[in-house]
Amino acid sequence: VFGKSGLTAARAADIMQAGIKAGKTTAAELATELGSVSGIAKNAGLSFEEVVASVAAITTKGVTTSAAVTQLRSALVAMAKTTKPAADEAERLFGNRGAFSLSAMRAAGGFVPFLKKIRNNANFNEKTFFKLFGRVEAVNAAMNLVATDGGEKYDQTLKGVVNSAGEVDQ
Repeated sequence: VFGKSGLTAARAADIMQAGIKAGKTTAAELATELGSVSGIAKNAGLSFEEVVASVAAITTKGVTTSAAVTQLRSALVAMAKTTKPAADEAERLFGNRGAFSLSAMRAAGGFVPFLKKIRNNANFNEKTFFKLFGRVEAVNAAMNLVATDGGEKYDQTLKGVVNSAGEVDQ
């Protein structure tokens, strides 16, 4: 899926190795599970680095790789199919019913930067993620990525993944 974006097998291996080091996952788990989210993630505008960093960061919260992939996929699907409660909450947060969407996510710089934008909004409350995402799996992705540490683990993981050239050789 990501090969058409110029991702080589060697680069993918380096990215996955960095994700393994940062998260609580294995090469076999990532290889088995990433296919379940890769197509949706690429179409949503996420890079392979963002996908691996997200999954790895979620696994550090005690979530299995399979569940982390399900959480990420569920969140992306929710953003692609905005519901009335999500549009209402987006309007309450940002004054714009269309502010919860894949295009808004891309404009924010990616999935986790968009989650941070939501989390840091002055009108954010304990029900915000539930209203926006609707499904518990999607809410868990948001909570695991930004609610507990403000996205710090994701940021560290993404930095390691982006700078992972030669990781497999080490």
